[in-house]
Amino acid sequence: MKTTTCILIAGLIYLSAFSQKTINNPKFSTTTASYVKITKIDLYDTITALHFEVTFFPNRWIIVNSDKTYIQDSKGGDKLYVKRADGIELNKKINTPESGKNIYTLYFPPLNKATETIDYEEERWKIFDLQLVAQKSITIIPERLQGNWLRTDGSNEWVYGFYDNLAICDNEFWDKILINDKGKEFKIVLQKNDRSKELFVKLAKNDNLLVGTDPGNLELFSRDKTFLNNFTIKNDEDFMLPIFKMDTAIYKG
Repeated sequence: MKTTTCILIAGLIYLSAFSQKTINNPKFSTTTASYVKITKIDLYDTITALHFEVTFFPNRWIIVNSDKTYIQDSKGGDKLYVKRADGIELNKKINTPESGKNIYTLYFPPLNKATETIDYEEERWKIFDLQLVAQKSITIIPERLQGNWLRTDGSNEWVYGFYDNLAICDNEFWDKILINDKGKEFKIVLQKNDRSKELFVKLAKNDNLLVGTDPGNLELFSRDKTFLNNFTIKNDEDFMLPIFKMDTAIYKG
């Protein structure tokens, strides 16, 4: 009995030597690939684990190259390259399953304990300023509404963006926001100069939202892309000559 107790105590001491901190759904500043989601970061004394959920076209391949995939303190410093993976094989093209979801974990060397934010970078996908330490800020919009919201009709059109203190609607930025929170239903009033706009929001299944300007006619939106095999773009016609001419364009983004 004493031997068993000693073994258990030794095991607890061993585990405590490798302390762990977990950050679920870490916040970040910018990304080059909205369909690449880091769902969790585990910080150990010996390793750093990033858990991924990548939404992609079924049967289309993705790849994680060990010589091009790394994390780095956002302030600079050494690049920490991926060492191993679970759920995906490094340096090999992997076809996306029919579910459209690629779920895997990448393991990197340990980070300096003073690191507050990191960048994840590889050949095409880059995510900047992943928060390892909670940042103090005044948040107007509830966290469950925050994100970039895409149509679920297959077009994946980005229609709404809700952040801590900013909203994107009608391709415009709105920073004067009033919210009536009723638990699962919200009324959002956006104000700008002499204009205002009302949005009605309801929580939906799978962390999706129902959003619209008419409470009786709301449309389903998701943070993730929706892939529909039978989707066709409306008015998708070939370009007709002449393509180039002198004109004016307005870009917002």
